[in-house]
Amino acid sequence: MLVSSSATDAFAVTASDNTSVSCEGIYVGTGGNLVVKHKSGSTAVTYVVADGTVLPLRLSDGRIMAATTATAVVGLRA
Repeated sequence: MLVSSSATDAFAVTASDNTSVSCEGIYVGTGGNLVVKHKSGSTAVTYVVADGTVLPLRLSDGRIMAATTATAVVGLRA
C-alpha cells in the first residue's frame, strides 16, 4: 500500500504467536510495542509506535506476536 493510497478493507488483529496475518498496512490505535515476525524472518522485529500510527508494513503470512503491548491494532488491505 502506497502512502497515497486508501485502504479498501480493514480487520481487527489479535496478537498471537500462531495466527497468520496478511495485509498492506497496520493501524495502531493505542501505542506501545508492536512485535512483528515476517514470514521470511526467524526473529521478531519490535516497532515502538505512538497512538494513531499507520505503518506501511506488507505482511504475507506474518505474525503480530503475543508480546505486543500496542492495542486497537487493525490490518489494512488496499
